[in-house]
Amino acid sequence: MEILVGKGKISEQMNGQTRDAQLEFFIPVLLGQYADVPTTYFNASDYDELLFGENPTGSMKEYFDEISYGNFSIDGTSGGWYQSTLTMSQAVDNAKQYVAEIAALSDPDFNFANYDNDGPDNIPNSGDDDGYVDGIIVVYSGCGAEWGEGNDNLWPHMSSLGSYEYETNDVGANGSNIIVSSYAVCPELAGGGDCYTDIIRPMGVYAMNLVIS
Repeated sequence: MEILVGKGKISEQMNGQTRDAQLEFFIPVLLGQYADVPTTYFNASDYDELLFGENPTGSMKEYFDEISYGNFSIDGTSGGWYQSTLTMSQAVDNAKQYVAEIAALSDPDFNFANYDNDGPDNIPNSGDDDGYVDGIIVVYSGCGAEWGEGNDNLWPHMSSLGSYEYETNDVGANGSNIIVSSYAVCPELAGGGDCYTDIIRPMGVYAMNLVIS
């Protein structure tokens, strides 16, 4: 696959055929608190700033704008914390169940139809989209297991919910309820064996998982 940039849009070329790639990506960021982790240190407004705002170290939105030469835009809204019924160890054993539960808990606060924007007109929920949320980010309590030894939390990753797909209460333009499947999970805090409770996890891990997805 070759990525082509030109005439104000990004295209993907595969097997001799070219199609317009998605130019605008809207993503909900859902903060999910484990049942056995009573304390969180950052809130939804902190993640709006980290991922979509303007800040001295650069947000994820600013990063993608820069590396795409202004051709790709990402934006979103953060919500939560949402209280899971699962403990940390239970979420590690079944991350998809944890993500699906957080999606369900957030449903009253989000119109997920606004986050289905993979059709060719780049207009969310316009009738040419596939009925699935393009992706969600779930921020989990604590710091990630990948940072170092002594941490039994989740590893940041992206995947799809499979049999845990969540059908939202929001009806899309095609008349069917919008479905959540593609997701990324990322930690609240920097640090590994010892979490840095005063340092939010930098945006790089979020950007990496979105690129992979």
